[in-house]
Amino acid sequence: MDENYDLDPNEIIQQLQDLIQKIEDKNDEYKSLGRTRADKTRIFNIEFAKQQLLFKNKGMAISILKSQTLGHVKISMLKFDVDVSEAEYLACREALHAMREIIGTYRSFLTWLRMEYQGQNVPQSVPRFHP
Repeated sequence: MDENYDLDPNEIIQQLQDLIQKIEDKNDEYKSLGRTRADKTRIFNIEFAKQQLLFKNKGMAISILKSQTLGHVKISMLKFDVDVSEAEYLACREALHAMREIIGTYRSFLTWLRMEYQGQNVPQSVPRFHP
């Protein structure tokens, strides 16, 4: 058995503490990305409505108004910014979810080790974990 992979409760607890700090930092980033996403969406919606009114006042047919507005250079760049901020926001949320799953795994290992130290029936093999 490779000694580098044995579960040490103190190491697991230290990794849990480190992960909790990372989650706190990631939560701050998540809030910031949410605000950025909302701001970019707000700007896009305002500019989109303005451009639609301009096209409508020029007599453009209602049936093509939306597609023409989305094709406008300024509007398409704003839409791109909204899409990028949405992707960043979702990626951050998924990273938070993954960190929470790792915490759950660490907690399971600690429970397993506690049972082992108390002499309860647990599997004889030591689980391996690589976060």
